[in-house]
Amino acid sequence: MNSIMWCVVTLLVAGFGCLALPVKLSWISGVLFLLAGVAWGYSFWLSRIKGTGTLDRELSRGMWSQLSLLFGAVAIAFLVGVGFLLLFQHDFDPSVITVDTGYDAFIYIAHRYLGYNFYEDGNVTNSFIFLFSLIGTVLVGGLLITTLSNIVQQRKEDIDLGLAEYKKLEGHTVIIGFGDYATHIAKNALKDEKAIVALMTNQNMLEVRSRLRVELLDSYIDRLYLISGEMTTEADIAEKLCLPKAKDVYVLGEAKEFGVDSKCIECVKFISKTRGENEDVLPVYVHLQHLYSNKYIKSADKPSPVKDAKNIFFRPFCFYENWGRLLWGHCALPQYSPLDFKPIEKDTHVHLVVVGLNRMGAALVLQAARICHYPNFDKDKNKTIISVIERDPNIVEEFKSIYPGLLQLEDVSVVFEQKADGIYHTFESFSEEIDKYAKDPKTFLTIAICYRDPDEAISAALRLPESVYYERGMIDLEEKKVDGVVIKDTFVPKPDGNHMHTQVLIRQEVNHGLGQILDEDQMHYKNFHVFGMFEEGLNFELLDDTLPMLAKNNYTTMGNGSFLQKYSEIMKENEPLFDMKDWYESPEWDRMSNRCQIDMLNTYLNVLCSEKLLHRKDDNPGEWDSESYVNSGYYRLFKGGERKDNSPSYDKNLALKIAEIEHRRWNAERQIAGWRAPNEKGKRLDAFYIHPCIVPFNNLDEETQYKDIIVLRAAPLLEAIRRKCKKQQ
Repeated sequence: MNSIMWCVVTLLVAGFGCLALPVKLSWISGVLFLLAGVAWGYSFWLSRIKGTGTLDRELSRGMWSQLSLLFGAVAIAFLVGVGFLLLFQHDFDPSVITVDTGYDAFIYIAHRYLGYNFYEDGNVTNSFIFLFSLIGTVLVGGLLITTLSNIVQQRKEDIDLGLAEYKKLEGHTVIIGFGDYATHIAKNALKDEKAIVALMTNQNMLEVRSRLRVELLDSYIDRLYLISGEMTTEADIAEKLCLPKAKDVYVLGEAKEFGVDSKCIECVKFISKTRGENEDVLPVYVHLQHLYSNKYIKSADKPSPVKDAKNIFFRPFCFYENWGRLLWGHCALPQYSPLDFKPIEKDTHVHLVVVGLNRMGAALVLQAARICHYPNFDKDKNKTIISVIERDPNIVEEFKSIYPGLLQLEDVSVVFEQKADGIYHTFESFSEEIDKYAKDPKTFLTIAICYRDPDEAISAALRLPESVYYERGMIDLEEKKVDGVVIKDTFVPKPDGNHMHTQVLIRQEVNHGLGQILDEDQMHYKNFHVFGMFEEGLNFELLDDTLPMLAKNNYTTMGNGSFLQKYSEIMKENEPLFDMKDWYESPEWDRMSNRCQIDMLNTYLNVLCSEKLLHRKDDNPGEWDSESYVNSGYYRLFKGGERKDNSPSYDKNLALKIAEIEHRRWNAERQIAGWRAPNEKGKRLDAFYIHPCIVPFNNLDEETQYKDIIVLRAAPLLEAIRRKCKKQQ
């Protein structure tokens, strides 16, 4: 084929050179142009038509392919036609145009071919000239319009099907995989007016686009780029997503596929490989939905599926786990009450009833077990109780086998409720027990109905015992007034007078319809709230590890007081300061422990308040007075009963008393993750999840007990930082 092209070029050069000859010798150029046109046509057919199989396939290619096809066809027809005209030396009317050389004839013919007539009153002296001009007009005009229309249509189809290539994306958010969560992550990201999102999926792009148009604003759609690709294909990850310039990545997996969690992990490897030697750390948030996947990743010794990867930050998360933290954690949404409702008292205890041990129910059980640790626990008294209602014994046994340590917690009792005959309770058969718990003023009761079907969940909530809605003597009433006038014999609950220690949580995928009405009811269903909505469960604040980073820094710098200095710097500066490198290089189980520690902040603050070490601000009762806490000297601690100065500080017995709460939390978090203490006193073995400190607090040596005190003392400082960061958002 190369020889043919060289032949064409040679003939064309020779032909154009011969145009300078007199018109009588223009037949030489005609022969050369004719040969060049035939050779070019043959080469064109071999390379563009025969090589692709069909003309349709060639026409469906990109813009430059179609334009080159158009101009190639026009040029071939022109060369062959000019060759014939010059070869047979057609006459030209000398009264109209002077033709002295082959060049004059060539220009005249070219004008005719292209549909132009720059010669006034020009006449065609030969019917072949007319036919040639007509062919040129059709080819140049008709085919050009057709080709341009085809290019536009092809581009539109490429965009609709996700086949268009985007090479200049920068500072964008990448979402890999499409399912229930992708739309809401895109929506949250696109709330920033400058944000750009690239979403890659292997699903039917027309259906994906249709779903997105229903749920997203038009202004969001304009900044959303859809790309067709496979998350387990390295070429698609490397070539289609512009990852070297991306801001962050969310790997979600495709809906209704098998092995989604493993595919997500494999995709992370491709992302890291694509980043190459890029020194900037790219946050890669990976959704893992199965219990085994989550447990293993949170226990693995390596912080990332990619060995020694320094160009990405691997951050696994789970939608269901997120909702546990949104209900009871430092990011808890304001409409939900904590499990203890108010600072725990001497004879009170928390009781959580989880109805339905699906993924959501399991996540709530685990979150509660990690954070329900209170100062009033005394041996077996005032244990937190978590009752699980699940009728399917296979689901129960599977859950027990995944989390055996859950049944060995010191101050939390997890009970899979069974009837006298050993059969597991159903929701209906457990109603008498729920009625008893709701009537007990010493019990802080929360009922979480976790059925996936929204209607089934609401139906269950409306069939609870009457004591859950109303218990005489536990609701403060007042006379109803209209414009200051008392309505006779009419009493309503006081706006802030409902002292029932009961909360009902109802799972809903979206907050509308019956769920919304129930959620907004401030009378009979005042303590009912819906949860589990897709959009709220993917709140970006949950993925912010600023406070866990600082908690880790507080622990690692425990004795030198540098965290107090860091706190002062953060409160003065606009941006938090922390050692990100140390955080990125920590194993995921270590990072998860710090996140669980932060979720206990509210409990720690309430404990410090009950011991009169911490107070609310006078001008803003909704905030803790952390500055007074620091200035009073309560942040300072002592070891071995010795004080370094005369400033007030924790009494040693008090410090040990409240530090025990942190140790019980840490014990629970480690045991849930699969760690255990050695049968006999031995060394720590991380590879086998063995830790000698998983024992009661009193069995620890003084140095280890001191580490738990370190955690408690920083709680007001971390809370102040949290509020500052939230105001800056």
